[in-house]
Amino acid sequence: METCTVNSRGKICVPKEIRERFGLKKGTTVLFIYSDGELSLRPIEHSLVPRLRKFIKASKTKPKEKGYPKVKDLRTMSQADLKREFGPK
Repeated sequence: METCTVNSRGKICVPKEIRERFGLKKGTTVLFIYSDGELSLRPIEHSLVPRLRKFIKASKTKPKEKGYPKVKDLRTMSQADLKREFGPK
């Protein structure tokens, strides 16, 4: 387990061991997933960001569509699952 501190500008420095383990480099897009009082970070491909933003916005304002993943399910989805669900159609 690693810790870090949020600075006065709201930024955090991800510890080196975590960056290396998850391949986080300058410019990596990270998805913040918060549900049931928990916060998770997921590195994602930049190309998925626009569709994920639409999904997250819709999940807050519209009833859930049958078979569509819930926001909390994003924590357990693999990169392949994310591409399949949110990649270009």
